[in-house]
Amino acid sequence: MQHEVSTLHIIVNVIVQIFNLVIFFLVFKYFFADQILEAIENRKKMLEKIKKAEDEYEKIIEKAEEEKNNILREAERHKKQILEEAEALAKERAKQIIEEAKRKADDIVENAKAEAYKLKKELEDWWLQSVKYTTKLVVSKIFEENKDLQDQYLEKLISEFKK
Repeated sequence: MQHEVSTLHIIVNVIVQIFNLVIFFLVFKYFFADQILEAIENRKKMLEKIKKAEDEYEKIIEKAEEEKNNILREAERHKKQILEEAEALAKERAKQIIEEAKRKADDIVENAKAEAYKLKKELEDWWLQSVKYTTKLVVSKIFEENKDLQDQYLEKLISEFKK
């Protein structure tokens, strides 16, 4: 039993296959095509939203980077300004300290000069008193009896020493 394939048989098979394809296409179109096309459209829209969101995120990130750089530049400028102010204050404070030290040194020198002058006067007075006392002793020994003569001699000696 051999099967013979006839032309009629092939044509019928082709027509049945075409009919099956048309039925499959119609079933697909009426039941599944809208859902699949909708899913594809949703997928396209979702991809577009993702791309837009990605672009917006890129813009936000760029803006944040720019703002970060601006903040860093401002902080650096502020740091330099603070350092300059601190340096100026330090120089001013050093100048004040030096001026105060000079003033104190001048006061010490003036006090030392005044003290030296006072000591000089005291020494001169002490020396004058000791010369008077010594001279009086010597004169009293020489002129034991005449008191007026002693005083005149002392006055003359003192006036000569003062010159």
